[in-house]
Amino acid sequence: MRERFDLTGVSFGRWTVVRRADHTNIHKQRLWVCRCACGRESLITSGALRNGMSKSCGCLRNDTTRIRSTKHGLVDSGAYRSWCAAKGRCFNPNNPYAACYSERGLTMDPRWRDDFMAFYADMGPRPKGMSLDRRDNAGPYSPENCQWAPPLVQANNKRNNLLLEWRGQTKPIAQWSAELGLSKGAVYQRIHTKGWTIERAFTQPVRYQPRRSATMSAHD
Repeated sequence: MRERFDLTGVSFGRWTVVRRADHTNIHKQRLWVCRCACGRESLITSGALRNGMSKSCGCLRNDTTRIRSTKHGLVDSGAYRSWCAAKGRCFNPNNPYAACYSERGLTMDPRWRDDFMAFYADMGPRPKGMSLDRRDNAGPYSPENCQWAPPLVQANNKRNNLLLEWRGQTKPIAQWSAELGLSKGAVYQRIHTKGWTIERAFTQPVRYQPRRSATMSAHD
């Protein structure tokens, strides 16, 4: 594809076009080698540059957020880090947890997304040893659905946690494991791999079984 205009030397936001790339992207769109004001280089399409879809390598957004956050003096607080992490999971497609959050349609209350202080006013400071937890794992990050919770509550609220009923009580497998002093993996294996009853899985002690010698006969 031939570019009608040569963009070499032209600036778009923090980008400055260095030269035309030797190839196109998978959509056959022309790519340009661009250098950000911070020094990083990347390949950007003509459309993204001209339409303002890409203005920097990401440093512009980070700087803007940093300027806003320093006004409240909580940029190093646990609450601020939790807020940033939650936003990343919901709105950053490159976040390592995107498949469990943004790709499932999970989002954040618009007040919280646009204003950390609104989040802080609703949630307050993050207590030591706790993290931001959604009561309904399928619901959004919102005042009605969020709480500061310890690790065990977080584990109990995970989508893949299993509820087991034993002796008249129903609890997540993580909670049963913690109360009985058994590993979650061991309980799961006993019930779902070995086919044990819940009673046996919860009450039989874990015993060490020495490995049989390879030289021993199967009939020994």
